[in-house]
Amino acid sequence: YESKKTEIENKDARILLLEEEVNRLQKASYAVPFAEISKEAHTIYADLDQLGFAWRISTDFEKTDTIPVFQVKWKDGLSTSNQRNFQEQFSKWIKVRLASEVIRVERMPD
Repeated sequence: YESKKTEIENKDARILLLEEEVNRLQKASYAVPFAEISKEAHTIYADLDQLGFAWRISTDFEKTDTIPVFQVKWKDGLSTSNQRNFQEQFSKWIKVRLASEVIRVERMPD
C-alpha cells in the first residue's frame, strides 16, 4: 500500500510539473504579428535595413525561459552612436507596441 501511495504521489507531482510547463509555454507563445510589425518598423525607422524575430529558449539551470528576440540591422554608413540610439528607440517602441517588457532587441550579426 505504501509503495503504491508513494508512486501515485510521484506521478501527481510530475503531472503538476508538466501542467506548469504547458502553462508557461502557452503564455510564451502569444502570436507576434511579424508582418505588421515589420511594415510599421520600416515606416518609423527609415534607416532599418533588416528585421528578424525568433523565440529564444534559455536557462540559468534553475529555470527555463522562452524569450521573444528581435534582431535589427541598420543601413550601412550609419554611425555607431546613431545605431545605438535607434536600437534603444526601437526597443522602447516594440515593448510598448506588443505590451511586453520581456522582449529583447539585439543587433543582427553581420
